[in-house]
Amino acid sequence: ELGFKIVNSYFQEGMFPDKSFDIIHFGDVLEHLRDPRRSLKAAHSLLKDDGLLLLEQPLTFNRSIFNFFLTINMFFKKNRFSQNPPTHLWEFTPPTLERFMKKNGFSPLTITVYENKAKPAFIYKKLTWKNRLNIILKNFSASISNCPFFSRFMLGDREIMICRKDLSFSGRRKARLLFLHPTLGVGGAEQNRLSVLKNISRNKYDITLCCLTGKGKIAEELESCGYKVDCLRHSDRSFNLLATLALYRYIKKNKFDIVHTCLSNTNLHGRLAAKLAGVPIIISEEQSEYERYNAAFGVFFRLINHCLSGFTDKIIVCSEKTGRVIAKEEKIPSARLSVLYNCIDCAEFKAKKTKEDVLRELGLSGQELLIGYVASLAHRKGHEYLLQAFKLVVESFSEARLILVGEGYLKNKLISQIEKYNLPGKVIFLGQRRDIPDILQVLKIFVSPALSEAFGIVLIEAMYMALPCVATKVGGVPEVIKDGRTGILVPPRDAKALYEAIKLLLDNPETAQKFGESGRQRVLENFTAKSYARRLQVLYDGFLEEKVYKTNNNNF
Repeated sequence: ELGFKIVNSYFQEGMFPDKSFDIIHFGDVLEHLRDPRRSLKAAHSLLKDDGLLLLEQPLTFNRSIFNFFLTINMFFKKNRFSQNPPTHLWEFTPPTLERFMKKNGFSPLTITVYENKAKPAFIYKKLTWKNRLNIILKNFSASISNCPFFSRFMLGDREIMICRKDLSFSGRRKARLLFLHPTLGVGGAEQNRLSVLKNISRNKYDITLCCLTGKGKIAEELESCGYKVDCLRHSDRSFNLLATLALYRYIKKNKFDIVHTCLSNTNLHGRLAAKLAGVPIIISEEQSEYERYNAAFGVFFRLINHCLSGFTDKIIVCSEKTGRVIAKEEKIPSARLSVLYNCIDCAEFKAKKTKEDVLRELGLSGQELLIGYVASLAHRKGHEYLLQAFKLVVESFSEARLILVGEGYLKNKLISQIEKYNLPGKVIFLGQRRDIPDILQVLKIFVSPALSEAFGIVLIEAMYMALPCVATKVGGVPEVIKDGRTGILVPPRDAKALYEAIKLLLDNPETAQKFGESGRQRVLENFTAKSYARRLQVLYDGFLEEKVYKTNNNNF
């Protein structure tokens, strides 16, 4: 009579064009549907981006006083199901309805709970004493439920909820994703994880991190970003089956869809535990091709890793060279490996102090020629050869200074070497630092004399700060630095070659500047955290579509 359009049909996607409505009103709908999620999905499609969904919903088991008598009444009934359709297939309370809406694409804005007074007498076909008692109890219950004093308890049998359409909703629940590390202290693999997790989609994945042995500085930063970081406090030694058992229990309890392990021993324990726990998608990540095996058990561990690769969906390697070495040593098909170059978060990697403040902190005047290296003080990082080269540099450039950032077992030996070369005051140890951009901005040249390096995140950090780089031609370094274009590559263990490359850049500031500018551009094109996170998500989503979503449609 009023001229409104009435449609007699099941409410579903496609019955109207998408984004047709500003408001959709469900009145006593969800409790009668076999699958309420389908109607909510339809509502999500039909609402405009800023649209509202209004629910008027019964809360049968949320009544205050009446529910008590209803329970007693049901206790004496043999058949507890209603004989008069339409019956309720679902029952909601305010918290469960709120969670249900969030999981299905809506953000609740307001919630109001109240209780209806008793049905008028004319609705009852026959006003029996039980119906009269029902009216009395219902009115008494309503007077309590609707009293402002009790409003915080959300009593009542009716709820009105206004929700806004959640634009980030994909129609599926978030996939549960676990990143597994031995620790999350300061290191290349750990810094890479931090950079990626600052750029990955939290709308698509429910992300947890777990450390097998201990947390660390990077773990603290991840927790400050809102990520959950657990720690099992087990040794990650290869033969520690207790670590595997602890991981199995942890993974089984949390029901992860993806387990992504990182670094050799953790890859061993984590993949085995994930397989035993029935995880659908298992991904491992290798950051090196060196020091992978105990010399006495190398053959055994190659066999173990070959077997584990059989149920590993993808092995991520940080460089093509690393992938080739692992594939050859462990006899793994190259298709099972995927190269994802390590990255930095360009939005975060910025100096927070001025150059003057940093120089003042270091006790320098600003007239020095500063050469720097950031790495743990370990033999494979090649510090001894850098000191040999720096001795020659000082002979040519008396104002040169060497800044070493990092800690490690080699420090005392390096101090002795400095004294032997008569370099006290010329070499500055800064220890472990988290303000790397501040340090890099005062350098003239960055040098990496590593004897083995699968990738070298610190190289792309230096390149991003427009520093010319001198590095040894080992591992994946040639994939990072293009010799003669973004830096200079020299043979490992060759102090004279290091010296000559450093001298060339100090003698030719224009060439050094050109290398620095080209290096920064190369980082922006190839090694950003946003690009890495995007490629990682494509990898995850492909496996989720293939192995989880198709087989678990009811759960997603």
